[in-house]
Amino acid sequence: MHGILQALPSAWLRPKNPAVTKTTPLQIGHQQQAASFEDIPSGDVFVRRFASAPVKPVLFGLKLPESQVEVGKAEIRDHRTGKKVVSVVALEQSSQPNEPFHGNFVLYAKEHPVGQSDMYIEGKSIKVGYMEANGRKEFDGIGTALHQIAVETSLKENKKGRVKLQSLDGAVGFHYKSGFRAKSKRVNQQIEAFITQAKRDGVREPDINVSSGLLEMSLPKESIEQWKARIRRKPILRDSQED
Repeated sequence: MHGILQALPSAWLRPKNPAVTKTTPLQIGHQQQAASFEDIPSGDVFVRRFASAPVKPVLFGLKLPESQVEVGKAEIRDHRTGKKVVSVVALEQSSQPNEPFHGNFVLYAKEHPVGQSDMYIEGKSIKVGYMEANGRKEFDGIGTALHQIAVETSLKENKKGRVKLQSLDGAVGFHYKSGFRAKSKRVNQQIEAFITQAKRDGVREPDINVSSGLLEMSLPKESIEQWKARIRRKPILRDSQED
């Protein structure tokens, strides 16, 4: 996942008419669908836990936009120094307290937004509608942190860690290494073969073309358990729960 670190306009924080670009790992392009709430309350977990929470002084003199609230911190790594950098995680929530959760998480490092992920409830899962790590040339670990935030959000919303997404070719390998799998066993075997060959060739992040369009991927139970173990060791969002 390659890109450049830059400060982005406010429209970046909450896309209105999203379009897929070559550097965008995932496509937004969705219509938010009403979820069927059979086993959970009205999806206002973040409002209850975070909206009234006092915002601590943010790192590096960063001042968050009024529409965002700090909800946690994630560790990423500086390419140049190899040292860990604490990234502030902010949430801009689109949904109201009585609506299914829909929000945009933004990671900040050294006063700049370096990654974001827009996610919402769809059926029994959290759906990642858009994900971008625009600071990935300067920092490692942005995409991994965004994946963990999605799993933590799923657990908070009583979706049991279930997360799904649609991936472009250039991001399939990364999502696969993060535990996401396609529905087809044959497709997963093809992805494994691509990754193995790329490793032999010294290619870190190959384009994996296994579908004619976006590839549907989700976390199977064994991957969810691995993410839950990681969350128990080092959660990103405040008050995270593994169950």
